[in-house]
Amino acid sequence: MQTPDPLSIFVELKGETAEARARVQELLGSQMVLPEDPLPEQLRALITRDLRVLEGASVVITGNEVNERHGTGVLVRRIFAGCPNILSVRSRDDYDGAHDFGAVSVLVNHRDSRRYQIFFNLIQALRGSTISRIVCIPYYASDVLTAIALKDLFGVPLCTYIMDDHNLYSDGIPDGLMEEMLHKSALRLAISAPMRDAYERKYGLKFWLLPPIVQDELICSRPLPPTEAVLRSKRGILIGNVWGEKWLERLRRTVKNSGLTLDWYASLPPWRALSAADLERDGLRLQGFLPEPVLAERLQNYPFAVLPSGTLDASDDKQAIARLSLPTRVLFLMAAAGLPILVLGSARTAAASFIERFGIGVVTDYDGASFRRAAEQLSDPATQQQIRARAAAAAPAFAAGGVGEWLWRSLEMGEPCDGRFEELMPRQAADLVPYIEPPIPAVHSDYRADYRTLRRLGRYFTPDFVVDVGASSGVWSHVAALVFPKARFVLVEPLHDAHAQADNFAHRRQHPEFEWVQAAVSNQTGTVTLQASGDLYGSSLLPIADARSYQPIKAEAITLDALARQKNLTGRGLLKIDVQCAEHLVLEGAGKMLQQVGALLIELSLEPAAPGAKSLSQMVQLIEQLGFTYYDDVGHWRSPVDGALQQKDILFVRKSFLTPTTATN
Repeated sequence: MQTPDPLSIFVELKGETAEARARVQELLGSQMVLPEDPLPEQLRALITRDLRVLEGASVVITGNEVNERHGTGVLVRRIFAGCPNILSVRSRDDYDGAHDFGAVSVLVNHRDSRRYQIFFNLIQALRGSTISRIVCIPYYASDVLTAIALKDLFGVPLCTYIMDDHNLYSDGIPDGLMEEMLHKSALRLAISAPMRDAYERKYGLKFWLLPPIVQDELICSRPLPPTEAVLRSKRGILIGNVWGEKWLERLRRTVKNSGLTLDWYASLPPWRALSAADLERDGLRLQGFLPEPVLAERLQNYPFAVLPSGTLDASDDKQAIARLSLPTRVLFLMAAAGLPILVLGSARTAAASFIERFGIGVVTDYDGASFRRAAEQLSDPATQQQIRARAAAAAPAFAAGGVGEWLWRSLEMGEPCDGRFEELMPRQAADLVPYIEPPIPAVHSDYRADYRTLRRLGRYFTPDFVVDVGASSGVWSHVAALVFPKARFVLVEPLHDAHAQADNFAHRRQHPEFEWVQAAVSNQTGTVTLQASGDLYGSSLLPIADARSYQPIKAEAITLDALARQKNLTGRGLLKIDVQCAEHLVLEGAGKMLQQVGALLIELSLEPAAPGAKSLSQMVQLIEQLGFTYYDDVGHWRSPVDGALQQKDILFVRKSFLTPTTATN
């Protein structure tokens, strides 16, 4: 049996002609000749569920089966519950093929990492299905190869969601593959704050949080105090897998030396020849697996839960999991019962970081005496009351309802559609991680810095109105409107008609809501002489000494105080001034209007470029005397001859106007 031509397969299965052929030809490049070996057995049996064809499917890529027997499977099912048209792609079967997820599921393991073979594998596997978006939860290199290939083949948005690290502290995914996928991802998510920070440090790309979530019906939003008998028992509960054999050995020794007992709700670990009797001799009573609704009720019989984690020393063979992964069971224990949690291991693990951030437990090392003291501390009635109250207050924020839709909307936007998770676990000064700008929409390169600065400002200040003095074609206001779409925009430009004749008003056509005023802004009203530059953009009320040619023209002038009365400006405002060295004149005519201004973005020249102009240092002093403080650099202009700095755009703010607002950055 000869290997089929991937081009003909692609065309046949997708029902496309020249465009499909050209797309695959482009992607495969010179690697068009496929080996003539017979098809591997795995390729003849790629479809593991059914042969249905999906149109515009949402692809979810996982390392192995999605089921209730491991945390990733639990969380994937929870996130995408109710989402239709899911095409599930996995690389391995580690649970005897027990997979219960997706309208269609396929198993594809790319043992041959040559791109043309990977494209062929996926063309075969999809059997004509088309896709509209991709979420990759990578664990194996094959998962990453699948995500990259599907992204390249279909050109659809890709989200990478890191639940378990297999790159930073483990070599499962090579750096080159991970970097390629991350750069091709429109949205990058991490399961914990330590995971987010670690991947941002290494790859210099923006990540956001999507922590584990809990079924809505299991959320406990009010404290449930345990009985005195439960507290006296000091019998803890352990749920789910223990991911390292050394972790289990330490746990057995610690519990045995403490003289306490734990009820363990899980299946018997596969390591060595352990029996339930072996575990019970060490104080671990194996209870077997229970469905979450049943387990949630059972949690009320315990004063605390135990979570074994890593020591993060040289002997820890599961550091990749311990350092960065946030176990799903942590959120279940907190949100379903408010149960205090005792983390065994290093305080630098992701689990310990979460526990301490929310104040819902304690962290101690693998030592019998330390474990017993921690158990007694958590069994204290006052401690129970405090922890359960904190857990109940935080629990609703981790409800699963709507998270799937949140993810799809965020993928479409290229950033979180709201700040629900970032606000739960915000950056802290002690994190000491570099600030990485989120992506920005398609704006002119000259105004990208303006967009970023205004977005940062938007975390603390939302203007009711924006006045753009020296608006030229309105391009700056267009960018500002992307950040503040609900603000009222008033644009003032003395050469409005000249810009219209030069057809500079593409942005005006996009914004019929903008209010235009054809006037110069100065410290007085009346007729003034404007020095109009040939390119229009360098025009000024002052005689500028530069290489451009200028022609004096008459223009009507208005003060900002008069403009505010004329336009009946109310609320708090953002004022932008770009008038080529006449900025001080604009401010002189704005004595009353400035009291409404919370932020001032102004272009300043380092040295006076015209008689009567002021230097940057003089203007900064003047603006500070008006009650503003230097807030951020926006952009600059350098000499095209030698690169010398000539102008700076600076954002000033009035401290009394700064109030926190919702943000996702």
